[in-house]
Amino acid sequence: MLNIQFGQSKYYVDQLSVNVKRGNRMKLEDGWRPNMAPAGYLNNKEDKTIIADPKRFPILQRAFREVAATDHSAG
Repeated sequence: MLNIQFGQSKYYVDQLSVNVKRGNRMKLEDGWRPNMAPAGYLNNKEDKTIIADPKRFPILQRAFREVAATDHSAG
């Protein structure tokens, strides 16, 4: 009897994994990010979009610009 219960729980977990992967794939195809917002951005829970974080975005933007402007060929 215990073996049957383990089999059912394994089937449930396997199907849950398939459904989550399918949902993430569909979100990507629709143009949504299926995970948390990247650094420098915030998740807007009201309209479910990603917006720039007013505190962190300018800092990261400046850092990326400085790295891009730096000459990396000198080694």
